[in-house]
Amino acid sequence: SNPQTGAAYVIEFIQGASAYTVAWPAAVKWPSGIAPVISVANGAIDKISLYYDGSIYLSTFSQAFS
Repeated sequence: SNPQTGAAYVIEFIQGASAYTVAWPAAVKWPSGIAPVISVANGAIDKISLYYDGSIYLSTFSQAFS
């Protein structure tokens, strides 16, 4: 909560034995408008980078690190 305009954030997801999904709010925008599907393999690591411009988050992702 309380994001700062011009700030960049990184979220790291590490999957466990049970796969989880993520629902992104409408304020999170993705390249070509397509949100990533979080990797489901046990131990998979995904990173989401977000830049907050004051009203929306411009986001990119890297997936399936192992």
